[in-house]
Amino acid sequence: MPPIPLAFGTLLKGLRLGAGLAQEALAERAGLSAKAVSELERNPARPPRLATVTLLADALRLGPEERTRLFAAARPTAQPPAPGRGEVVSLHVPQPLTPLIGRADDVTAVVALLRREDVRLLTLTGPGGVGKTRLALHIGQHVSGVFADGVAFVDLSPLRDHDLVPSTVARRLGVKGSGGVPLHDQLTDYLRSKHLLLVLDNFEHILAAGEMVLNLLMTCLRLVVLVTSREALRVRGERVYSVGPLEVPDPTDSAQPPTPSPAVDLFTQRAQSAGADLAPGEDTDRVVAEICRRLDGLPLAIELAAAWTTLLPPAALLARLDLRLPMLIGGSQDLPPRQKTMRDTVAWSYDMLDAREQRLFRWLCVFAGGCTFEAADAVCAESGECSVPLHELATLVDKSLLRMRSHENRGSDAPEPRLTLLETIREYGIERLEAHGEAGTLRERHAAFYLTLAETAEPELGGPDQAAWSARLEREHDNMRAALHWAQDRGHATTGLRLAGALWRYWSVRGYLSEGRLRLRAMLRLGVSADDAFPARVKALIGMAMLATDQGAFEEASTACAQAVALASEHGKPRDLVAALNAQGRLARVQDRYADAVGPHEEALSIACEIGDRAGEAGALVGMASALSLTGDIERGSLFVEDALAVFRELGDKGGLAGALHGQALQALSRGEYGTAEKVGNEALSLFRALDDTGQTAESLWMLGIAAQKQGNYDRAAPLLEESVILRRDRGDERGAAASQGTLGLVALNQGDIPGARVQLTEALKTLQQHEDRWGQGMTLTFLGHVELAAGDAPCAQTLFRDSIMHFRAIANHLYLSWCMEGLAGVAAARGEWERAARLCGARKGLSESLGSAVSSAYPAGYALMQRNVRKVLGEEGFAEASAAGERLSLEETLAEALGAA
Repeated sequence: MPPIPLAFGTLLKGLRLGAGLAQEALAERAGLSAKAVSELERNPARPPRLATVTLLADALRLGPEERTRLFAAARPTAQPPAPGRGEVVSLHVPQPLTPLIGRADDVTAVVALLRREDVRLLTLTGPGGVGKTRLALHIGQHVSGVFADGVAFVDLSPLRDHDLVPSTVARRLGVKGSGGVPLHDQLTDYLRSKHLLLVLDNFEHILAAGEMVLNLLMTCLRLVVLVTSREALRVRGERVYSVGPLEVPDPTDSAQPPTPSPAVDLFTQRAQSAGADLAPGEDTDRVVAEICRRLDGLPLAIELAAAWTTLLPPAALLARLDLRLPMLIGGSQDLPPRQKTMRDTVAWSYDMLDAREQRLFRWLCVFAGGCTFEAADAVCAESGECSVPLHELATLVDKSLLRMRSHENRGSDAPEPRLTLLETIREYGIERLEAHGEAGTLRERHAAFYLTLAETAEPELGGPDQAAWSARLEREHDNMRAALHWAQDRGHATTGLRLAGALWRYWSVRGYLSEGRLRLRAMLRLGVSADDAFPARVKALIGMAMLATDQGAFEEASTACAQAVALASEHGKPRDLVAALNAQGRLARVQDRYADAVGPHEEALSIACEIGDRAGEAGALVGMASALSLTGDIERGSLFVEDALAVFRELGDKGGLAGALHGQALQALSRGEYGTAEKVGNEALSLFRALDDTGQTAESLWMLGIAAQKQGNYDRAAPLLEESVILRRDRGDERGAAASQGTLGLVALNQGDIPGARVQLTEALKTLQQHEDRWGQGMTLTFLGHVELAAGDAPCAQTLFRDSIMHFRAIANHLYLSWCMEGLAGVAAARGEWERAARLCGARKGLSESLGSAVSSAYPAGYALMQRNVRKVLGEEGFAEASAAGERLSLEETLAEALGAA
């Protein structure tokens, strides 16, 4: 018979003792009070909360079997969470590598506040370096079971513009802005039904975003926000919790050993981690206790001091603290006491550097998000030197003012290590930089270096090493942001326009569409007057047009295109004009204005061939091929794609090659060559994935999903389309996501899920209407017509098919009118108009043949059943005669027949 389960308290005590933990130690690990652990162990009748059991199981690091036993003892009849997991697991909270020391009471208090219904905005305040972020991370990990939708952690320290807070939060949550709907509204819609803890870290420098947080809380009634900031947000409903220093030992008589304390534990652990060999004994303990008292128990101050123990024994370190004590307790009177102490603690480490080391430290603080050795040499090397002395960098690393972060990849293509600073330390360095009058020069040198890097990377993003260059720009994005902010703040329009114009391709590939448009818009507002600045403005306008087109913001894209073409014609270079014309043609094509698209691409092609701009030539060829194929001229489109493929291979442009292959796959799809479409499409997809091009990856997935759907492989089509929807929404491309979602609706119809298909298509249609996407609306209305026809509502289906035909006629896209024909044939059959139904079947076939297209049926099962019924009534001879009559109709006669049926 199975063993009798132990009482919860007995089992907990046994597991604790087996782990070698005292009650206090277990409580600290779990974020509970020692009293709570004690009561659980000695009161068998007290049922613990499952969230508490989760904290204890995590703290004890239990394996699957022991974890199951503990939950079974807590709730003998309840189903325990999955082994190794809490009740809800958050994937958005970083996992610290060191234990939290001395914060058990803070954890208990903050968790209790977060559980209260009247606390929706809780701000952890305190000086820099007191451990607010570390405490928030620990709390986030252990309250995920309380929030149905988990915990999301957002680091705001790299930001300098409060306007970027919504896009940063949205990106962390997987919500991206679109051109037609304000990003704040989309973020609100996403969070409206979520029971989520949102942790916003490092808020003090963007307090103007507090109103945004308040608006979210007023609209999203189940959202709870935990903020870390040196200052309170000072908005309605805010609850402030002050995070104080660690507990330090009480002064004791010299005859008594010092009492243990978290501050001493932290110092000891960090000294040992640094490699110090602390002599054991009461004398060392007393000195360490006094050091912690002198440092007021501030964690960062303690860590900085502990780092010196590899050079100075504790007694010598304490003597130096005596020399610096006035600075440690001094500071401006308008600062809170702990902030005075924190600044002075950093100043103490700074003052222990020699003059050259201090200057290097100050200068390195100009970098946001760290830097490479190359960047440090370019920006921080003194006059007459070509590089920063390595021994000075090593000194800063040894003294914990600077960190060197190596990349996990150890291969030959691994990026070089990065030099980074803690944000609190960097802020102190920036103050010193300003005080020495060096900030202006250093920021100018910083901006110049990253402008050169961006402009060097720009052509490489169309070459064989574009994946590596894109990854490099990703690592330097915070520095690029800082340079753009400096250019905007100082009114350096040319520098800002050049930098933003060089980055738009990177923003597009990596999915920073909303941020890119925000940056470009800000730089374009600065205006330029010098002749040498006009090319930079043209490039920025082209970038704005391309990103806005990606997000369906067609009015902004149209304005930018027109200005780019006009300015390039008058002041720009021929290559700029080629790029502007190709952007204009692309916009027209995306807006379903195919005839308008061909002209700009033709003009761009002519100029590109004349000046030898091979990349511009290939771009024009791809654009023309796409426009022609969409109007049904697949043969000419195929010739242009072949030419573009040859040019892209010559250039080694993997992204361009992938785009041309994608166009080739689409053409094969239109011809009914599904095997070819899948083969070529998968080749394009592999290239796009390797380049981390999320937009084109989503496009390829959509095309491959359509190919699978047309072959009746619906189980394969669905996951391809679902991934496409996710990627497009991540980019803020709601219009593109709706197109993929519409195809998902067609898949659902063919799988027999009529209600699911109707939901998907209705949602997609709403979005496409907001973006005035006539092609997308025509397709979605067609699919909805087939859904309603399958559901037995022929009158509704008739109206939907008629509306879709009007959209397709308006944009001169006749490829998919065949799906309307087959649907209207079904409507005619449902009315008993058998000859008309047969004639429309013939008209469908004739239309496809005239366009050189072999589009398969939208709903094969329904179309086949309808044809069998018509044949049964008319007989094979009667069906063939009526069908042949429909097949002989011209395009206009076919449309008249279709609209007459509707």
